[in-house]
This record gives sequence, structure tokens and C-alpha cells, in this order.
Amino acid sequence: MKYTNKFLYPEPFARAVTLDTYDKGEADFTVSELISPPRLRQLVSRHDADITVDVSERLWIIMGTVAHDILERAGKEGQELTEERLYATVAGKKVGGKLDTLCLTSGLMTDYKVTSAWSYVFGDKPEWERQLNAYAFLARENGHKVEALQIFAMFRDWSPSKSLTSDDYPKTNCLCIPIPMWTHDEARIYLAGRVLAHSTASTCPDDDLVPCTPEERWAKKTTYAVMKPGRKSALSVHDTEQEAWKAMGQGLTVETRPGKSVRCESYCAARDFCNVWKNDPTNHSTAAVSEITAGVTP
Repeated sequence: MKYTNKFLYPEPFARAVTLDTYDKGEADFTVSELISPPRLRQLVSRHDADITVDVSERLWIIMGTVAHDILERAGKEGQELTEERLYATVAGKKVGGKLDTLCLTSGLMTDYKVTSAWSYVFGDKPEWERQLNAYAFLARENGHKVEALQIFAMFRDWSPSKSLTSDDYPKTNCLCIPIPMWTHDEARIYLAGRVLAHSTASTCPDDDLVPCTPEERWAKKTTYAVMKPGRKSALSVHDTEQEAWKAMGQGLTVETRPGKSVRCESYCAARDFCNVWKNDPTNHSTAAVSEITAGVTP
């Protein structure tokens, strides 16, 4: 992977965020690899030498690394497993994972995330549930008790003012989020399916790779917002244009907000090598406003 420094960040910072110290150990697959989309993982791996990333895009990576390093040093030997890499064989492959913290007395497993406050507000982070349950599986396979799972979220963009005005917004800059726990067999079946999916992808040409699912693309559907002239925020947002029309009043307009694949558009390093992204015009849509005035039938 090639790195640029468009904003002339200090050289020590640039070196730090581009230094690759990751070691998957003896694993054929890591948990992080297995929960990622097979198409994305293969394209990034195959085209690594041709992918360019700016160091400014890696700020949150170094923040997460610093947080984990501090937590590792604070672990209590004999009472907690902290930053421990564990292995288990699933579907004939060695799966590895480095869990953050497992309390050996209570069986509480905690994963630390430096994330956006909006990830909590909007919820629905299935990858968190899959990751923790995969780690729990590895822990049990290695003889450890796991009784509960949680994310300790550290909100990088937390706003005190928003916490006072919104009931849904987190009230503090850090929050424990309980995660549903699967049975051991459910976790084994999930991991076996992911091993098969990634193993199959490794034999497919780029253009024949199974497309990422809407969930994996972080797809947002097209919505229709009822707008009032001079006001920035919508009066209401609807799933269909017909619903928006019904909600309109005199002098209002309907703004079409095209759906998009958030991950592909803003976070996928391999999109320039993805035939699905390049060939689907809906992936390149831009915001459109339909100036439709109430009382006029389209």
C-alpha cells in the first residue's frame, strides 16, 4: 500500500500511522478477516501495491492502537486475559483472534472501541456482535468461561451540548453497551460459514467474486424529505415519494435523497478495482432536489 501526506502532517505521525506491526500469528484466518466481506478482503490483498491512502485517513487507527496499548499495560495478571491471542480449528482451518479483556472470575468479555457517538445513536452494528461472539468461541475452546459480552465505546466526537438536548444521544463520552451472546454451536456454525466463504473467494477472479451484501456496503436507501424554504433540516423524511406528498403543506417541497453505499463511497480502499462499484450507476448518485410544490400533481 502506498501512502500520501497531502496535508503535510508531521513526519513522526506519518511514520506511526503507516507502520504495520500487525501479526496474525499462526492463524489461517483471524476473526477480523472472517467478519469482513470476502470480496473486499480479496481485492485489498490482491491490489495492495496499487492502493493509495492518505495518512490523514488513519488518525482513528492510531487512536485505537494507543487505547489498546494502554489497556494492555493496565491488565491484572491472573485475574484477566488482556490482549491475548487465542486459536481454535474451525472447518479444517486455524482461526485466531486477539481479545481485549476477559475477566476470569466473572466471565465478562469486553471489547474497547474508539467510535463515533452516532454509531450508538443509530445502533445496528452487527459486526460488533459477530466479533465478540467469535472471540467468546475461541475463549471457550481454550477452556475459559464466558458469561457476558460488552462493548466499551469511547466516543471520539462526543458533544456535551447534544447530550443535553437529545434523549437518544449518549450522556457521557464513554458507554458500556451489552452485546447478545450466542450459543457455542451458533458461533461455530457462523465461523465455519465464514471460513468457507473466504476460502472460496480466494479461488475466484476479481470480477467473479460474490458482491458485498447491502449490509456489508452499509447501504442507505433513497428517502424523500419534506422541506420548508429557508430551513436546513427536513420537516419529515419518508421512504416513498407518495408518503412525502401526503405530508406536504402549502409552499413546501420534496427533496429526493438518493440511496448510497456508504462503505463503498467513503471507506473502501479497493473500490477502484471493484467491477460492481464501477458498473453500477446507483453507486455514484449525488443528492438531487425535486422542487415539487404542494398542490401540483407531478
